Amino acid sequence: MRGFRVFLIAFIGAWLGLILNASLAPRIAVVGIQPDFCLVLTGLLSVTATRILTTSTSFACAVGMGVLAGVNMFQLVITRVLAAFLGSSVSASLSAEPSPFSVAVFTAGQTIFCQTVYFFIAPSGGFGRFLGDTIGGAAFNGLLVLPLFALLRKILVPARF
Repeated sequence: MRGFRVFLIAFIGAWLGLILNASLAPRIAVVGIQPDFCLVLTGLLSVTATRILTTSTSFACAVGMGVLAGVNMFQLVITRVLAAFLGSSVSASLSAEPSPFSVAVFTAGQTIFCQTVYFFIAPSGGFGRFLGDTIGGAAFNGLLVLPLFALLRKILVPARF
């Protein structure tokens, strides 16, 4: 039963993440830095869900983002899936109880990893701007995952007796 609930959260979260990326993210941008709601979901799932669910949700989000933005999906899919797989692998190897701090750190780390790999696969202008956007986006995503983790903690984290 828990597996179905986590799958349902991942499915609904992917759709909501895509909708919020397209509609809300530009409106709540701070100094031009936009949050990435799909990376927020990926960071949360990498600590609390299985590797296959996290990776497949990240793949679906990356394809959806590519379709909505009308860009080449190769770079998005490679960076997002790789970050989700590595984040889930590291989280599984640590086998610690998920905490708000660990979820925020994993989300920020995955954001930095995604943006750095994306910068080398599809270079864009200006390293200084890229660095500022990456660090700001990581902090933004790390902060946004905290209320989501607090809301879904009872469902995603199994009780230990």
